[in-house]
Amino acid sequence: MLRRLAAEPVETPEVVFSGDGRLEAIQAAIRELMEVHRTGQLSGTLVFPQAQQL
Repeated sequence: MLRRLAAEPVETPEVVFSGDGRLEAIQAAIRELMEVHRTGQLSGTLVFPQAQQL
């Protein structure tokens, strides 16, 4: 019985996350903060609290 169940395809519903736009904006802001930190434009004492607030 387990072999038969394992062989049958299982349909999974598409996962929809309503916060995709907000998540992308947060990720972009964090990437920007990390870039200015890596290039030495801002110190970690400024960048990391800002990233944490996001």
